Amino acid sequence: GRGAKSDPTQMCVAKGLRDIENDPLATKLRKVFAGRNVDLSRVSFVYSSQKPVRKLLPLTEEQQAKPEEFGNVPNFRLRVIPVLGTQPAMAGIVLALQALLECGLCPEYSPRPLPQRTSAERYLQQLARREAHHNGGRAPALDVTLAEADFIVQEVWHNRSALNPEMLATGASGQQFTLAVWDPMKPITAGNLILATEAEAKSHGTPDNVPTVVRSRIAKALQQAEQSLEMPSPSCSIRDSKLMHASTREAAQSPYEPVAPHAEGFVSCGSTVAAASESISSESNQTEDDIVTLEQLSRSSAFLGAEGHAQVRRAFVVVIGVGAVGSAAASLLLRAGVGRLRLVDGSVVRDTHR
Repeated sequence: GRGAKSDPTQMCVAKGLRDIENDPLATKLRKVFAGRNVDLSRVSFVYSSQKPVRKLLPLTEEQQAKPEEFGNVPNFRLRVIPVLGTQPAMAGIVLALQALLECGLCPEYSPRPLPQRTSAERYLQQLARREAHHNGGRAPALDVTLAEADFIVQEVWHNRSALNPEMLATGASGQQFTLAVWDPMKPITAGNLILATEAEAKSHGTPDNVPTVVRSRIAKALQQAEQSLEMPSPSCSIRDSKLMHASTREAAQSPYEPVAPHAEGFVSCGSTVAAASESISSESNQTEDDIVTLEQLSRSSAFLGAEGHAQVRRAFVVVIGVGAVGSAAASLLLRAGVGRLRLVDGSVVRDTHR
């Protein structure tokens, strides 16, 4: 699923469900199909490796009172998942391209192989086993991806013990290394992991047991790691609780604070898209069409918040070059709720332009 995610650079294609991470739907499907003994190893899946950056919206009082009237299909969740505009369409485009490639239309197509298993993966597995042992055999709540573990090992601790930087994680050191929880009172996230020898990990208790100088150095490094691993999300502040509910007829009348002008541009495959915020109408004078549009954009509104939604509605986007890429971009921008579009192309529209 593409709900609750925002980073387009983390879109992936996988064969089977085994290696998909950070996708709640894939986790559910793994359990369902494992029980039915169904082999999906040759089925292609498009997913985002980004961790979800939004939560399901709370139920309204009406939904809580009459849940049977709101489900799309039997046994389907009622709570709405926030979706950022173009994300589902992007996944659909990738999935369609994957289908064409698998039809044999591109014989030289060769998917990028999965990365080789690294020491970070081994350290992560050791951590999971050790924490499960401490929990009496129960699986620990590890909120750490392999990419994050690799970043912690390579970029934060530089393959050295956090407790003793003189100890290098190489075969020459004669020491076995592992990832360990820095503060057992906090959740097990990437920002709470240190690299240590197995002996250090076994003896480590809490940060209070570590010398002050070392403790300060580790705390600073972990703080920087958390900042570096922070997932990108829209620069908005969700102050209006009405936009956090499924009903947007009420949200259509919700006030919002002015957003500072913003401009950015990017170039992609011959099409240039420049965006700049511009006030296009008074939000206080809502028409029936405006309200319908807000209903259509309800899940984007839930993702962006009141300020972010208002900024998108006021945006004025210029698409320079309306070929195969530019026309698709324009369509997706319109579906995402951009208030005004200007299409610039010196060509003449013909039936062959598809």
